[in-house]
Amino acid sequence: LKQPNTSITQQCSKCRELPAAGSKLLSCGGCRSTHYCSSVCQERDWAEHKPICKEFGAAHARGLAQRAKDFASGTSSRKGLKRDQAAAKNWFDTAPGLSDRVQFLAWKHRAKSPFIMVKTPNTRVDSDPIVVMCPRTQWEDATRRRQDDIDVQMAARAYIDAKDFSADDSFIVYLVVESTVSGTEYGEMCNLKFGTFMPMVHSSVLRSMAAGDFAAEMMRVRSLDAKAVYVRLIGLVAAAHLNGREGVLKGQDPNHSERCTVSLQGGREIAVKPQNYELVKRPKLFKDQF
Repeated sequence: LKQPNTSITQQCSKCRELPAAGSKLLSCGGCRSTHYCSSVCQERDWAEHKPICKEFGAAHARGLAQRAKDFASGTSSRKGLKRDQAAAKNWFDTAPGLSDRVQFLAWKHRAKSPFIMVKTPNTRVDSDPIVVMCPRTQWEDATRRRQDDIDVQMAARAYIDAKDFSADDSFIVYLVVESTVSGTEYGEMCNLKFGTFMPMVHSSVLRSMAAGDFAAEMMRVRSLDAKAVYVRLIGLVAAAHLNGREGVLKGQDPNHSERCTVSLQGGREIAVKPQNYELVKRPKLFKDQF
């Protein structure tokens, strides 16, 4: 399975397509926060966008004003926003397993009209994000009166209540970076498309498997031979710290006929005796495997 095209790069608000290579999306002149691939899509979306354009513009202005307060004198909050936006999107697109984890939660709970909140302390490679499914009953909570909460509600409604939004095709992500390159907080809500593999996931997997385990298994599926024999190391004495580690059985070790080579995740290989590994049955994920 190929890695799905679920980039958080801005898409056209009408047709949901990414901009052509070398091209940029057009911004709505009113709110500056809604984007289109062409004037045709912008015109087609105007009837639906018009009622919320003013509110979106006000929210965008509040965000810039807050960032201006956080920036040092003489620096540009707009340039900083673009830099932070690019860093946040690159992190989301490249974080190992994150896209599969987010899609799993969005697909599993799509009947609840959720958005998936991804909150990370920073955009470093080793950052450990919090990924939470927020159903509509939660994000529509009328007791949430902070302006930030109201802006999030407004954006979520705009996406999910749009006439062309389908929970079987798209999902909403709210990405929050607590400390950006500029030292300020960054937040953005996006409408992304599900990978083509999600409808093929068996219902029992959605019920029984955790999102993190699903993401880890998808990474194995993509990176290893589908016919690989998986094993778990056991009973090691000199290398006891490796007991419990899983890997792929590569065959007889060329230097020791009584040992077999096991390739561990990360590329390390170890030669072990047959009594020091046990077969591991990989879980089934897709409907055609049942």
